[in-house]
Amino acid sequence: FIRIYQRGYKWDEDQLNDLLNDFKEFIDSENKHVDEFYCLQPIVIKRLNKEEKENCQNTLLKSISEQDLDEKDIYEVIDGQQRLTTVNLIRSYLENNLNVEMEDLPKLIYEIRPESNKFLDSFRNASNFNQQKKDSRSSIDFFHMYTIYEAIETWFNTNPTYRTKILKLLTAYRSNNVRVIWYEVDQIENSIEVFRRFNVGKIPLNNA
Repeated sequence: FIRIYQRGYKWDEDQLNDLLNDFKEFIDSENKHVDEFYCLQPIVIKRLNKEEKENCQNTLLKSISEQDLDEKDIYEVIDGQQRLTTVNLIRSYLENNLNVEMEDLPKLIYEIRPESNKFLDSFRNASNFNQQKKDSRSSIDFFHMYTIYEAIETWFNTNPTYRTKILKLLTAYRSNNVRVIWYEVDQIENSIEVFRRFNVGKIPLNNA
């Protein structure tokens, strides 16, 4: 759940290429130990309590079912939405080009920009791209998502053998996979204050 105080999606082509090239370098590195993994750096989150779910239910129910709202954990992303959105776009590209479908993966929900939820999800359908190109002119979030998706396509066209390799890297669960440093703040913490502290480097990752 991406709350209202977060900025929009702003990754550029250089950042995307750096990430994919890092994946490629990790895949190609020799003599990896079975426990080695690629680390995406900290994701700072807070699990919503019952009261917070109720306060946000009008927004959340636009993207998930009432049953999921009641039964599933929903995490507010305090830091990490840029990387999570980018990985989501990479996943969509790989699904389209390898003709696979990944079930039960985390869903991103934007509080202030609910239309961004649908636009991000639309990349999983390869037949929508002409419409997406047109829609990308209507919102700065849409523009950056579309631009990064095009950059993903360009990178994989240059490195076609890495489609399957990076899919395996993202979906492996036993060894040589992608992981994050999962930092969960206490539910009593004020999210905006944590966001401010983290972004000026004054939050200790003692619960990571």
